[in-house]
Amino acid sequence: MSANGPNILVLGTPEHEGRMVGRAFEILGVEPRYSGTSGPVIPDDPRPDVVLLSREWSLELRLAAAQARAAGIPTIYVMDGVLEWAYLWENWSFVKPEGTVLQPLIAEHLCAIGRHPARILAALGLAERVHLVGLPRLDDFKRERRVFADRRKQILITTAATAGQHVAHKVMVRSALRDLQAWFATHDEIVPIWRVDRFLADDLGIAFENDVPIQEQLATVDGVISFTSTVLLESMLLGVPTAQIDYRSVPQYVQTAWEIRSAEQIESVIRELLHPPAEKIAFQEFCLRDELELGDASQRLATLIRDVVSSPQTTSAPAESLGILDYRQVHSHLSTFSLSPLSRVQYELDATYKLLELNRTHPKLLVEQRNRAISDALEHPILRFLMRLRMPFIPGLKRLKILLLRLNDLIPSSDKGSQQR
Repeated sequence: MSANGPNILVLGTPEHEGRMVGRAFEILGVEPRYSGTSGPVIPDDPRPDVVLLSREWSLELRLAAAQARAAGIPTIYVMDGVLEWAYLWENWSFVKPEGTVLQPLIAEHLCAIGRHPARILAALGLAERVHLVGLPRLDDFKRERRVFADRRKQILITTAATAGQHVAHKVMVRSALRDLQAWFATHDEIVPIWRVDRFLADDLGIAFENDVPIQEQLATVDGVISFTSTVLLESMLLGVPTAQIDYRSVPQYVQTAWEIRSAEQIESVIRELLHPPAEKIAFQEFCLRDELELGDASQRLATLIRDVVSSPQTTSAPAESLGILDYRQVHSHLSTFSLSPLSRVQYELDATYKLLELNRTHPKLLVEQRNRAISDALEHPILRFLMRLRMPFIPGLKRLKILLLRLNDLIPSSDKGSQQR
């Protein structure tokens, strides 16, 4: 680390990852470098002191994180939202074709936004990597509301930016919106404000209002009904009575004081949102403090960055780690999870092989740095040992060895210098 502060490389963009970290870089007094998310490379000169990223299911970002770890550079995964069941487990729309969500985790450190999500992450086997940080981008969120006594009551209805992660999920969201739409059509005394997915709004004939800043809308409404998203936390931060709506029979990774799980519950929940019992408001505050770590999250992130740079062996206080998963059972679509003890190495290998296949189809995407990273991956001692075995004798090992040999054959000979050495 230089006298001017740590040299930070962000695998992402100023518009996204730069916004996620709040004031952390300002507190550290540094200007980070951004690599973008397409073809990111860990530079040798100048060598970064720490690497930040916000996703690993993307093939190229996964390999970049692995390259940083192999070079001994601390890596920090910054979470920017709530956990959601379909996103984590059933996301065939864009995650699962490439990888998994945090299973396993390549980065050495993981920033959780609250105590409840930290416990969930610990159950994924990530207990010793979790740091309780919060949401830095919400540090400047003003906890102020305006109450209007002389107007009709208003309820804000929101969906996540991606309304559903697969067809069944989208069908349930559409069904719930239709039921809400029908209910409000017979209750003129209450004004619905729709901040929902544009395509769903067009399909259902809903006049949506997505152009107004969400904080302005939240500060003036009397209640909020939201599908699982960070809006739940923002609404509870303002003290707005908040209900989570979800017709699916799946666990809720975000806990709220009010829930709508069927059309029959709409009437009673909305009536309580408009006239909330004191005990429900108290429980909502309890939920908020379990879901979101309040206080200066930017400062906590800046402290974590400083600590891991000065002492790369920095660890968190391990959370209780119950119900740890066997990746072979839940990610059978990735053949390289055949041998769970090597899960992190296999996860890197999966990204490497898929990128090489992609490069064969689209030769222009092939770059020298990527081939070097692939060659370095094959230099891993475990993989070198497996490739030398003449008679694979462990169940599942034969498939892995064949994949390694195919991978080695795909690399241009000019890029195998490190292996020949």
